[in-house]
Amino acid sequence: MSITVGRLMGVPVRVHLTCILALALLSYIIGRGFVYSVEEGLSLPWAIVIGGVIAVMLYGCLLAHECGHVAVASRRGVKTSAIVLSALGGEAKLIRDTATWSDELGIALAGPAVSLTLAIVSAVPLLLFEQSAIITTVAFYLAFANGVLAVMNLLPGYPLDGGRAVRAVLWRAIGDRARAARIATGAGKAVGGLMAAYGALQLVGVDWNGVWFVGLGWYIADAAAREWERERVRTMLVHSQAVDVVTAPSGAAMYSQTVDAGENAWEVVERMGALNDDGAVAVADRDGVVGLIEKRELPGLLASRLRTAH
Repeated sequence: MSITVGRLMGVPVRVHLTCILALALLSYIIGRGFVYSVEEGLSLPWAIVIGGVIAVMLYGCLLAHECGHVAVASRRGVKTSAIVLSALGGEAKLIRDTATWSDELGIALAGPAVSLTLAIVSAVPLLLFEQSAIITTVAFYLAFANGVLAVMNLLPGYPLDGGRAVRAVLWRAIGDRARAARIATGAGKAVGGLMAAYGALQLVGVDWNGVWFVGLGWYIADAAAREWERERVRTMLVHSQAVDVVTAPSGAAMYSQTVDAGENAWEVVERMGALNDDGAVAVADRDGVVGLIEKRELPGLLASRLRTAH
């Protein structure tokens, strides 16, 4: 569950409830660090407040990373439906797929480029304010976090930015988007599995940092699996028409828009991602509405088609 907190670059910014829990936890962890290693005379409540400010700044850097994706996507003609922040990271949700490998590569590398730039800028106070423990500690947190964000996102496994870049390069090299996606998502499952295994080993050693690695590893592996299913659907529908994915007869439900029966089925399905869960579109030919595509019923229809195709 997420709530919309504003808009940036015309795109809604949503915060998942897990993000709020992560902010609270980070505030406490960073605050205790200030009390015991930076400012020993600082009271714990004030230290937690400072930790909260740093935690918010860290999520601000994550938001900047996602805005990098949005900016390049917009220049490449790809719109973004929302930016979503959660405990495990952020995601810029593109409304449609990229049309070329170069678009895919440019959008993928934009986020790490922003994070790397922020890491360099954040490191400057470490040199200019060596005598201020608070300033240098804040600068260290920001430089370190942005550096880690850039490096981790460049790991070669989808849905990480590095995995998207790998897919783009393979798409260019072999000329087959579906094969490139299969390799990149396979790498994503492997990266996620290794992260989860590393986290499990940490937990065996009673290192609770392992919880984060297990959660992140599971998220990456699951997202990679879902992307491969999505690519299979795209391959199946890209040469189909909207009338081929009708889920209900006309009049079965209310609909918000009408599409031509001969319109590309995959493009219609992509646009439906912006509808509410109970949304629907009408499919019409020259004689009128021939049926509806209901968002709620669409996954079941597509899953059935995939099983038949397999």
